[in-house]
Amino acid sequence: MDTDKRITNVEEKIAYLENTVADLNEVVTTLNNEVQSLQRENSRMHSQLLEHREALSQISPAPSLEDEKPPHY
Repeated sequence: MDTDKRITNVEEKIAYLENTVADLNEVVTTLNNEVQSLQRENSRMHSQLLEHREALSQISPAPSLEDEKPPHY
């Protein structure tokens, strides 16, 4: 009888762990999809930033840092 209880206990733990693994897998899959989406958006925004920076530099070149006075003057 003691062996049957132990086997049942182990089976319950395995079932619980399998359920936990399935839940964690779902979370990891969701987070992976979000990361991929954010990476695509980040890449798109980086490209836009470079385009805007290039357009802005053609309109008025950035002032030289050597010509600017430090903020404490």
